[in-house]
Amino acid sequence: MKILMIRLGGVGDTILTSPLYFALKKARPQSQLHLVIRDSHLPLVEGLAPVDRLIPYSYSWRSLYTLLQVLKVRYDFVLDFYANPRSCILTALCRGKTKIGLKTRHRNIFFDITIPALQEYKVLHLFRYLLPLGISPENLLDIRLRLPFQEHVAQAVRTLLKNSAGPYVAIGFMGIWKKKWGFQSLVKVGTQLFEEKKLRPVLLWGPEEKDWVLAQQKDLPSFWVIPPLLDLGSLSHLLRQCQLYVGNDCGASHMAVAWDIPSVTVFSITDPAVWLPNSPKHSALGLGTDFPLSTPKAQVLINPQTVYERAVNLWETFSGISAHAKI
Repeated sequence: MKILMIRLGGVGDTILTSPLYFALKKARPQSQLHLVIRDSHLPLVEGLAPVDRLIPYSYSWRSLYTLLQVLKVRYDFVLDFYANPRSCILTALCRGKTKIGLKTRHRNIFFDITIPALQEYKVLHLFRYLLPLGISPENLLDIRLRLPFQEHVAQAVRTLLKNSAGPYVAIGFMGIWKKKWGFQSLVKVGTQLFEEKKLRPVLLWGPEEKDWVLAQQKDLPSFWVIPPLLDLGSLSHLLRQCQLYVGNDCGASHMAVAWDIPSVTVFSITDPAVWLPNSPKHSALGLGTDFPLSTPKAQVLINPQTVYERAVNLWETFSGISAHAKI
């Protein structure tokens, strides 16, 4: 059996799909699993055992390469987890006996079977894609998120941190702007965690935050760790060295879940019940899905002291439990 999985979308989407690869391989060990994934997300999947072939997708003319690769194979099943225009076109053009995708208002014509969108933890929702394959997910519900570990990347991260002693708290300032809590609020929380609990703040940022971080860097206290711009694999391994995560709902918050690191995540336009597992180790704060964090009112209503106290409670409760946070 040959199965093509199309996983476009954001960093969090990519990480949240990882349990499905293992479930598929467990239920159909002889199957060949091919995965179309954004080229920048390859470090989040490379080395995961269940995936037999990775096919990079670029948001440019290079997407033609992806199309050529998938056209070479006749698939038994094609699973489109995103159902956006790009993934739907790819689904329509590839050769698959049965095409399964997310039920949407105008794109159901691309699929033979649709999966309704439900307000449940995203991993559980993705397991519903197994049913049309004749797989009952009840016996496969291992919802642990997975990320690959690469020793040479981990060593590079250790070198990056060698002049800044831990323990560390990852401060996540990433993602789209309407999901971002205020930068200065995060700075207050990170600084207080260092001054009162000796947790050294490590700022996590990406390409979209480059200009902002460069402009603000000179005003941060010297004990902050400001890494250079990292690829997603290095960013993941950097977070792996931290004992706590505090920040926005973004790719980094899902990395924290995957590495079993206690986290305090500030939500706005997304629902914590959908994007965060039901676990005492992962705490959510927010104002509701119709309240962008970028508004001034949100910056006032979500108080840095509240976030700090939630972070300290998690740190004191779960300190030392995570096996990953070692230098």
